Amino acid sequence: MSDRTGLGAPRHWLLTAAQDLVDTQKVVQVDSRATIEEACDALIEHSIQSVPLYDAHSHSYVGMFDVHDLAAFILARR
Repeated sequence: MSDRTGLGAPRHWLLTAAQDLVDTQKVVQVDSRATIEEACDALIEHSIQSVPLYDAHSHSYVGMFDVHDLAAFILARR
């Protein structure tokens, strides 16, 4: 473990695994070919702020979708 004294973080912060914070949460993903409406529905249905986009063809995640993407799309269409 590296010295992180500059962060001023309590010791438990440095020793706690990230997965310990989320192990009871459901994993949500949206197919990368889904429509914007489907992606927004996933955000609303699961009360989340962003969702990973999964490409089944390449078996990989290709990005994240969030409300900023929706806003950018709406503003670009004006």
